[in-house]
Amino acid sequence: MDFKMGVIKYMPKPVIILGAGASYDYIHRGDSNLPLNHEPPLANNLFDKRFEGIIKHFPQVMNLSASVASASRQGKGLEELFTEIQAKSSQNPERLQQLIACQFYLQKLFRDITSNYGSQSQNNYSELINQIRDNGGQACVVNFNYDLLFEQATGYKLENVGDFVAHPIKIIKVHGAYNWTKVLRNAFRIPSDGDTYGFLMNNPEHLLKNPSEDTDPIYIQDGYGMTDGSGDKYFFYPWIAIPIADKNTFVCPPDHLVVLKEALRQTDRILIVGWKAADQHLVKLMGDVVQQAVKIIIVSGSGKTAREIQAKLSGVINATFPNSVATFSDFVGSQICQEFFQTE
Repeated sequence: MDFKMGVIKYMPKPVIILGAGASYDYIHRGDSNLPLNHEPPLANNLFDKRFEGIIKHFPQVMNLSASVASASRQGKGLEELFTEIQAKSSQNPERLQQLIACQFYLQKLFRDITSNYGSQSQNNYSELINQIRDNGGQACVVNFNYDLLFEQATGYKLENVGDFVAHPIKIIKVHGAYNWTKVLRNAFRIPSDGDTYGFLMNNPEHLLKNPSEDTDPIYIQDGYGMTDGSGDKYFFYPWIAIPIADKNTFVCPPDHLVVLKEALRQTDRILIVGWKAADQHLVKLMGDVVQQAVKIIIVSGSGKTAREIQAKLSGVINATFPNSVATFSDFVGSQICQEFFQTE
């Protein structure tokens, strides 16, 4: 806030949207000394051969990956394929098994990526955070990634989901994170020595018959079972969104969306890194909430994609698009980056 002439003036905080391309470009290719099999994938590469070792942990995902490979050869995107599979899952229990197994697969995949590829020096997320902290220290970050690479770079202790919005840099994980879980409702049929994954593979319809409510708490939990002080055991399952087109809900807590809406109402600038504006739910939310003029910087490896993003957003909000930058690595060291974050 600014105290000039005795007037309290609240400075608008930047809103930053991080898509899969941001984590993919987490570190400049020449600066990493780790093998590329730990590198975060783009959405259409979630089932790459380099992840075969993890895929084999989940037999149902092996079958699913066959459909992914076939669809890819036909030029069909992952979200389009998963939308079709979801439509079939009500009639085909094996497809429902595959979608549930996919959540467990994504949980393990991004746990391993965060553990094995994260916390590298000279990463782009750290420099982005340096820029935020050099210029007021506050921002609202919409993070579509399941990994915790950005969160690691903040240095924040994130022991519960409330911690994601308790700091000057608010983090809205609209699709969840690999260590977000919910308690499986009515899990009394699982034996005390059983596990959530095995139960759901044998009873995939359980999640349809016992859906989670928005008010159900989200836990930061790596395992699938926890015993409380009374000896009762609770079973957890991954709380992350699978990649489907036209998602009309977010999986983050409702109070996180309140924080996001308030940030969108007040901001005067938006930075987009590696997000294609394909999530119509967020695009619509931006159109509903952002009534003021905003400046938008797009970081995208494709000029065609940058123009498509601009077309989608200019149709719903009053925005100017002064610059676009090809890569995250190019952006964080540029004059464009410094000018974006500079406060008056």
